Amino acid sequence: VAFDRSLVLFSEQTQFILSAPNALTPASATLDVSTEFESDPLCRPVGAGPNLYFTVPRGVHTAIREYFVQDDVTTNDAADVTAHVPAYLPSGVFKLVSSSNEDLLLALTKNEPNIIYVYKFYWQGDEKVQSSWGKWIFDPDDTVLGVEMINSDLYIVVQRPDGTFIEKMALNAGATDAGMDTKILLDRRLELTGTYDSGSGETTWTLPYEYSGDVEAVLGPASGKLAGKRLALESVSPTEYKATGDYSGGAAYVGIPYTLRYIFSEQVLRDSQGNGIKSGRLMLRNFTINYTDSGYFRINVTPLYRNTYTYAFTGMVLGSGNLLINSLPIESGSFKVPVMSDSTQVTIEITNDTPLPSTFQSAEWVGLFHSKSTR
Repeated sequence: VAFDRSLVLFSEQTQFILSAPNALTPASATLDVSTEFESDPLCRPVGAGPNLYFTVPRGVHTAIREYFVQDDVTTNDAADVTAHVPAYLPSGVFKLVSSSNEDLLLALTKNEPNIIYVYKFYWQGDEKVQSSWGKWIFDPDDTVLGVEMINSDLYIVVQRPDGTFIEKMALNAGATDAGMDTKILLDRRLELTGTYDSGSGETTWTLPYEYSGDVEAVLGPASGKLAGKRLALESVSPTEYKATGDYSGGAAYVGIPYTLRYIFSEQVLRDSQGNGIKSGRLMLRNFTINYTDSGYFRINVTPLYRNTYTYAFTGMVLGSGNLLINSLPIESGSFKVPVMSDSTQVTIEITNDTPLPSTFQSAEWVGLFHSKSTR
């Protein structure tokens, strides 16, 4: 792999640098040992900005290392970016794809063919302030054959029971649909104009693919006052879906709804050096989610051995200038929910199963800490 003005060669145990004192010829070429990390020869390393990523087999799991050049020393190094989630990636990773535009790395694995693993990172100067793993789960019958990035667009080749498809996913932040205040988020989304039947009083949309699950439609700007209205469609056939009413006045965004889930880690009180204080009991009073450009989400608080309490944010903030007729309510602000539980015995989850966006900047908590001892 070409990297840092040189060519890096990977073997199962060692990484080499191909170099030459002057011109590169068969007589002058040399291979210098750079680092000695195990790597998987069946998965090609990829570069992203100043770093190079490669996979490391770890039993039934896979680790990914971030190869980089240290300017102040003569050697290179490779940090383990899966050290905080050592059992997250399964074995059998066969493809890595990176995007320096969106600061992410994608991984495909043979053992879970319907899942794309996503590593999201963010550098602030020389400090990496974000290093998070997540995954996109497709239908159980889907097989993701390959992915590639072009600019900020992800192209996915996925095999389904009714055929093999090439699908495009725009990953650039802040994108909006024409005539809308936001982007309508649906899987396999299309802009379709329905056909109205005056006899039955129903509008029917025809999909170019077969699907037997839930399908949803969001009316586009051509629908006038009805723009942004969500419709849960009823299946007529594997390719036809209908809704009661006349919605044939303009194109609608038709697609498959999906669910976004984020579960917070256990909250820990830290000392002035950033070390966690475990010799005590932390009782969480409330949680505050700081969001931006969001239309819907809900917070699920589940204390251990107790029922789940759900608190929904709908984007409709009383007195807000964004709460207008014929527009989707998109807001930025803070959303506070009660917790009233021990931090070690509660699960706090964010969920969004609507086509509306949700973006979260940070979270804050208020609690009481009962110390068992003094340092």
